[in-house]
Amino acid sequence: MKHQVIDFFDARARLLAQAQPICKLLNLGIGDALGFVLAQDLVSQQAIPPQDNSAMDGYAICASDLVGAPPYRLPISQRIAAGRVGEALQSNTCAQIFTGAPVPDGADTVVIQEDVIRDGDEIVIEQPLNLGQHIRKLGSDIAPQTLLLKSGRKLRPQDIALLASAGVSELRVYQPLKVALLNTGDELVEPGLPLPKGGIYNSNKYLIQSQVKALGFECVLVKPVADTLDATIDALKQASELADVILTTGGVSVGGEDHLLAAINQLGELQAWQVKMKPGKPFAIGKIASNQTPILALPGNPVAALINFSLFARPFLLLCQGIEDECYMPLWIQADFDWLKPSARMEVLRGRLEPGYQASRAVQLYPQQSASSLLAFNWANGLVILPPEKTVKKGDWVEFIPLASLNMF
Repeated sequence: MKHQVIDFFDARARLLAQAQPICKLLNLGIGDALGFVLAQDLVSQQAIPPQDNSAMDGYAICASDLVGAPPYRLPISQRIAAGRVGEALQSNTCAQIFTGAPVPDGADTVVIQEDVIRDGDEIVIEQPLNLGQHIRKLGSDIAPQTLLLKSGRKLRPQDIALLASAGVSELRVYQPLKVALLNTGDELVEPGLPLPKGGIYNSNKYLIQSQVKALGFECVLVKPVADTLDATIDALKQASELADVILTTGGVSVGGEDHLLAAINQLGELQAWQVKMKPGKPFAIGKIASNQTPILALPGNPVAALINFSLFARPFLLLCQGIEDECYMPLWIQADFDWLKPSARMEVLRGRLEPGYQASRAVQLYPQQSASSLLAFNWANGLVILPPEKTVKKGDWVEFIPLASLNMF
C-alpha cells in the first residue's frame, strides 16, 4: 500500500477539514460544568451590575451639596452595607457606604474613607472631588442582551464565574467524546508481567490513554490486537461500535506484519500519508463505514505517537467535541543551542525553558533527540519546531510550543 508524501501543514489542514462535531447533549448545573464544552450561545438577561453601586468603602454624597472651596463638612445620615438598600439621601448629608452596596437615590459620587476625616457623626472632606467617582454604573460591566459565551467554549473557572454573575444556573453542553484506543503488535507486553525476549512494554496504551483523559474525554480500551488481518478487522469493528472516534498506535508502516491499513481499507475509507516531519512520518486517517466512525492511526514509536497525537489527533478530537478554537499557543524564544544539520523534513525537537522571569531566558535541547527517547519528553516542557532545511545558531529565535498548551502537564 503506497503512502502519499505530504507537507505537515497540508496534512493538518486536510485532517481537520474532515473533523465533524459529534453533538450528543447534556444539561448540567454550572457547578458541574467545568471542562465541558458549551453547546449554546448564552446572552445576559440583565444588566451587570444591576444597579449603581459603590466601588469602594466610603461615603455617598451629592456633589452639588459641596458649595465653595474645601474643606466640606457633612453629617452622616445613614449606613448602607452590601446587600442592603438605603433610603433616598437627605440633602446636605452623606451616607456611609460599603463596597458593592447600592448607591442611594440622590447620591452621585462616592468619596473613599481614606480621603475623609471622621469627626463623630460627621465627615470632613478636604480635597475637591470628581463627579461620579468610585461608582459602578448600572450595566457598566455587562449590558442586557450582551453575548456572554458562544457555543464551542470549553468552560474554564472564569467562564463559570461569569455565568454565575449573570444568574445562569443550568447549561446545555456536549457529552464528552468516547475515544477507543487500539494498540497493535504481538511484541507488546503489559507492565508488571515478565518481559520475554523480543517483547516491549506497552507504554503507548498509557501514553495515549492519559492524553485522551487530559482532554476530558472518555477512553475505551480495546484488548491488544494480534498481528493478523482478521484480528485487526474484528478489533476495528468492535471499536467502531463502542466509540465516537478510534485511535490506534502501530501498524501504520508497510511491514509484512502491519495489517492495520489493509483492515481500515477493507472496512471503509483510508488515506495513508508520509508526513514530511521528524519524528512522526507515518500517519493515516480513515473511516469505518458501518458506523461512519473516524479512525486516526498513529505511529508505534512512543515519541512519534505522542507528537502526532499532539499536533494531529488533539485538534481533530477537539473539533469533533465542538470546541471553537483548537489552536495551540506557540512562543518565539531565543535558542540556547546550535542546530547545524538541517533535515528535509520539519523537525520536532524536545526542548526546555527554565522557570523564571528573566528577560534573557533561552530554550535548551535535550542532548538525545532520538525518536525512541521518552526520557527526553519527561525532561522537556515544550516542543521546538524547525522548518525544513532550517539551521539554528545560539541566539536565533525559534518556535517553542509549551507542553502545557497541548494538555501535557
